[in-house]
Amino acid sequence: MTKKTKCRFAKTVVLIGSAIIIWIIMAVIQFSSRVSAEYGTAAAIRDLIRFVEENDGKWPGSAAELGPRYVNGKKVLIDYSVSSEELVQCPERLKDVVQPNTGNFTVYPYYDEDLEKLLYALKNSRENAAAKAHPIFQLRTSQMGGELRDRFPDRPEDLFRGGMVKIDLTIKNREDHLEAIATIPKKLLAGHRLTKTVEVDGWFYTSVVYKGFDKNSDTDWFQVIGTKKGEPLIYFSHSW
Repeated sequence: MTKKTKCRFAKTVVLIGSAIIIWIIMAVIQFSSRVSAEYGTAAAIRDLIRFVEENDGKWPGSAAELGPRYVNGKKVLIDYSVSSEELVQCPERLKDVVQPNTGNFTVYPYYDEDLEKLLYALKNSRENAAAKAHPIFQLRTSQMGGELRDRFPDRPEDLFRGGMVKIDLTIKNREDHLEAIATIPKKLLAGHRLTKTVEVDGWFYTSVVYKGFDKNSDTDWFQVIGTKKGEPLIYFSHSW
């Protein structure tokens, strides 16, 4: 190999090596950008969940409403022109209204699960807001409280006379609320059926109607069984 050939070979090696290094750097930058956009979108979904829960299911109308960091943000694409009603009716649109600027997810593995949580927050917050505003609900829940008992009454007619019953369970979430209701002897709920359960301001409320009443809607509250986060109590509203 002549000196000239060796020089050409060395230049070729340097060029190939430089190209590989540049390719690696560009790949790292692209991967880093994708990770930033995808995990930024995951954080945006969490902020959207918080927003709809705090605003009765309302979808933010602008980036400023959602938070200052979204005003000039470019990594996450959010459509502020839609309504929560549209998204509840067409859940498949969620993938279009909140997504990374890269267009899809290849790194963050929980995108679909996060969108399911967002959809649940939209539905639940809208339903709770409707129930909370209903006058029958307001009347029934305003009658919570009364005598504290250490056991359930013996007769069904005594259950919905107001009052509270102490239980061996401190309420932390909706599941605890339903578990608490399951401790009520079935004979005391004979002739009744449970319908809607909502969470309002740290309370869980379940509507109770007569089994023969077939025209009830989600916001008919004849009696209410309630529990409160942090308390080992079941509350019963007064009957009519």
